[in-house]
Amino acid sequence: MDKSDVVAVARGQQMELRKFLASDWPWVEKWFQDAQLDRELGPMGTDWLDAVLAERNGVQLVATVETKPVALIGCVWGDAEHPSHYITDIAVDPDLREQGIASRALHLVSDWPGHPPTAKWTAFVASRNIPAQGLLRKSLWSHAGSSDGMLKFEKSATRPTS
Repeated sequence: MDKSDVVAVARGQQMELRKFLASDWPWVEKWFQDAQLDRELGPMGTDWLDAVLAERNGVQLVATVETKPVALIGCVWGDAEHPSHYITDIAVDPDLREQGIASRALHLVSDWPGHPPTAKWTAFVASRNIPAQGLLRKSLWSHAGSSDGMLKFEKSATRPTS
C-alpha cells in the first residue's frame, strides 16, 4: 500500500468492513508480533482464533482497503441485561499507524448494517493505553467513569434502535 492509498483511507475513502475469516489468521498473527499490539491486546494465539470463529454474540470485523486488511475491530452485542454494544478491541496494521485508520474503522463499525439494533456503544480502555483513549475522545466518545482499573467510554448509536 503506497502513501496515496493511506491518505485515501484516512479521508474515509475505499474502506470496507467484512467478517473475520479463518484465512485471516496469518496476517493477524504477524501483526501481533508488534510489541505495542502484543502489549495492549495480546497475546494472540489459536485459543483467540477458535473463540472468534465460534462467537455467536458478537463479531470480529476486518476493515479493508482494496481487499488489504488495515484494521481489526471486535464487537460484542448487547442483551437485555446489558443493552449496549461493546467494542472489545481495535488493532491497526502496525505499518499504517497514525493515519486515521482506527478512527475511520470505528465510525464504520457503528454504521455497519450487520449488527443488531442498539442505542449505545461502550468501550473499556486500560488507563495506560493513551492512544486508545485519544482515539475515542477524538471520535466523540464520552468518558463515563471507570471499572476494574479500566476507563469506560460511551457513545450514542448512529443507527436507529429498531
